[in-house]
Amino acid sequence: MIYKNEKLSKYNWFNLGGPAKIFFKANSQSDLIEFLKDYLKGEKNIYILGAGSNTLFRDSGFNGIIIKLGNTFAHTNLIGSDKIE
Repeated sequence: MIYKNEKLSKYNWFNLGGPAKIFFKANSQSDLIEFLKDYLKGEKNIYILGAGSNTLFRDSGFNGIIIKLGNTFAHTNLIGSDKIE
């Protein structure tokens, strides 16, 4: 699901934050891969959002891409000293 100008106040525990230029909710690894192929061309302002428990966003919003990871990304696996799955 890709949204433009999505209010970030809906995605953090403090209910603060203006709109994100692009907001994407990844529900699966394949969703995330497709999004990264299509939308990241040249974009440098990217933020990966988890549960939003320790995150504050400015009221002016975020001029970039917010990627919200869904429940299927709740587990991590350390593959090596520099790789996380």
